[in-house]
Amino acid sequence: MRVAYYVRVSSERQAEKELSIPAQIKAIQQYCTEKGWSIVSEFIEKGKSAKTDDRPEFQKMIALAKRSNRPFDAVIVYKFDRFSRKRDDHVIYKALLNQCGVKVISITDLTLI
Repeated sequence: MRVAYYVRVSSERQAEKELSIPAQIKAIQQYCTEKGWSIVSEFIEKGKSAKTDDRPEFQKMIALAKRSNRPFDAVIVYKFDRFSRKRDDHVIYKALLNQCGVKVISITDLTLI
């Protein structure tokens, strides 16, 4: 499966903890290697809150997913709260991505959204 990953931190303090961007990427890469999935795109959001969808890399990812020739079949996140913290955005973007045939997979929450 071709996958893109989306990683995000909302603050410098968070970037220094276990949810640092390098830590998220390393865990996602390991997970994808174990599954035999090919990482074809990366979206890295530094210092952006997930309480809004006004995030440049997030919007770039959504735009690519909507294309008929999208380069990936799934979006991998470390935790679902990296994708969105706002319930409405979760529902809207889940439905949109599902319509596009793109799964959203968390490597720690172990379920699809």
